[in-house]
Amino acid sequence: MNGAPWRAAFRALRAHERGDEPVAAALIAFAEAHTGEAGPERRATALYNLARAQAQLGRKREAIDSLNAAFDAGYHSPGALEQDPALQPLRGEPGFGKLKERM
Repeated sequence: MNGAPWRAAFRALRAHERGDEPVAAALIAFAEAHTGEAGPERRATALYNLARAQAQLGRKREAIDSLNAAFDAGYHSPGALEQDPALQPLRGEPGFGKLKERM
């Protein structure tokens, strides 16, 4: 079960890219419900990928919360915040700027 939330978030992005929003939303809901089950070595990545999917589906507040949780779980890649195209919808949000300051 350790990789399941990470895979669900990744598949949500793919579903969104195909225009299959109902599937993307269901996969995000699964990832949100099960991210806590990810082992410590995958939790930060699962949360980061969840944030990417949430951002793409317009769930900006949840995405920023997931990014903060990813940071708290050990994800420290300021370059990814600036360069990841999936996070583009968040770049103008105040919470995103605060997160960048934490890194």
